[in-house]
Amino acid sequence: DVPVKETMSVQDRTRIFDSIAKRATLIAKKNPLIIFLDDLQWMDPSSLDLLQYMARIASDERILIVGAYRPEDLVDNQTPDQTHDLVKLLRRLSREKLYLLIKLKRLNKDQTDRMVNSIFPANTFTLDFTDRVFGEAKGNPLFTEEILRELVESSVIFEKDQGWANTQVEQIRMPNTIKDVVMRRL
Repeated sequence: DVPVKETMSVQDRTRIFDSIAKRATLIAKKNPLIIFLDDLQWMDPSSLDLLQYMARIASDERILIVGAYRPEDLVDNQTPDQTHDLVKLLRRLSREKLYLLIKLKRLNKDQTDRMVNSIFPANTFTLDFTDRVFGEAKGNPLFTEEILRELVESSVIFEKDQGWANTQVEQIRMPNTIKDVVMRRL
């Protein structure tokens, strides 16, 4: 847990990056290594530099780096003319042919219904109920799952006759925001 500070010398920083890369390479020699990084949009510049360094190393090793980010978080409404650091990194990685972008689309209404039904088989949920979940989650699978979990915890969704049921749609109080749901989990 050594912080890589911007004031650190280039040699010290390179030594730390080399140490991390060597450790990953040693692990990958025994078994393929997958490194998953979520919320790349929140990484600081030094971490993004390390990611670029590791991407270069990974291209010659049995290392796969998978990163996820939310494109909508890459635009700062306060300073829309500034380019996000992650966008700059992705451009550099693209020039070096070190990454592949896979865009995930939001779920449509039918896909959301299928997701709800796969999580809660043998349910008696009404169409109004699943419409409401879809409307709140806006097709985001994580938000859909978190909303459903919250509804189970608040007894809006409950087990009944070896299946699942929900209270009347009019009685359902959805969480105020998705952020509230996720923050309660943390």
